Amino acid sequence: MRYDEKQGGRQDEESQISNILQQLIASDALDIKELSMLLSASKDNLKYLNNLQNLDLRKFTQITYQELIALILKCPNLTSVNFVLTDEELTILTENCKQLTSVNVSRSWELTDESVKKLTENCPNLTIVNFSSCFLLTNEGLIKLAKNCKELTKVNFSGCYNLTDEGLIKLAENCKELTNVDFSGCCNLTDEGINHLIINCPHLKLITTGKSLLNKTTLEGEALKQRREELMQRLPTHVANDPSDIVAVLAQQSGRSQD
Repeated sequence: MRYDEKQGGRQDEESQISNILQQLIASDALDIKELSMLLSASKDNLKYLNNLQNLDLRKFTQITYQELIALILKCPNLTSVNFVLTDEELTILTENCKQLTSVNVSRSWELTDESVKKLTENCPNLTIVNFSSCFLLTNEGLIKLAKNCKELTKVNFSGCYNLTDEGLIKLAENCKELTNVDFSGCCNLTDEGINHLIINCPHLKLITTGKSLLNKTTLEGEALKQRREELMQRLPTHVANDPSDIVAVLAQQSGRSQD
């Protein structure tokens, strides 16, 4: 085979891989055969994987553990991911991709607080997280997230029914940049925890709560602004200026004692 033919073949291969990556980034149709081609890419073509920043594998329901890990290890510069993971897979992801800012692992039913803690330790620049229907998560994971990732703007813990006001309060105290939160289906939360969030996070635009996923309550826009103003008016001056005791104060005003 002549040199120019070899060179042309290599260019065709690189072009094909590049096109596949573009499809992946844009979430267009991509089948398992094409995904396997990505995973077997030669070293010369790894630059395409190294530069990949957004990875959405929701549609790859048949991807194997080996394929997923191989792909993660070849994409160290990921900033945004969206797929179902186990504890082991999330740990490997966060140890290899420390530039993550957006993580959607909703419906990852096997996830526990342990891998969430490692996520927050390895990826402190997170701004968006979605743990919807990650039923095993508790306050332990939420509190670790709040303490390590203070630039969070959007969080979704809908369906995480183990969460209580304790975790919500730590989130409110540490993450002042929050704009959108969803705690629908978190049946153990009370108004005291929600009020703490409203007062401590002045940039909030949308709060979704509710005792079940089918019975949601949304507070946004002017209604949210009015709720915050009403709460602030109920506070003593020293607390309004530094609302660290908001839950205790609101509990006293509503006639409920703190445990």
